[in-house]
Amino acid sequence: MIKDDDSIPHIEWRKSNEWYWWRGNNVFTELGHAIRGNCCSCGCRHCPYEPKHSGSNKIKKELGDLIKTIIKI
Repeated sequence: MIKDDDSIPHIEWRKSNEWYWWRGNNVFTELGHAIRGNCCSCGCRHCPYEPKHSGSNKIKKELGDLIKTIIKI
């Protein structure tokens, strides 16, 4: 976890962390959403599903293999 400030973590950091604090809010990363299992359709900043914010459970192609590997561990 990183400290609460205005910076948004780089994608490489987000790929191995489920969430972070941002302006007093708990923000889920792409990994955190993938572990959840499907899109919540709330307009999340790091939604890993496609199409974005649609309620889908299809992970973006570029994140799919990484997330599948991490979830299996």
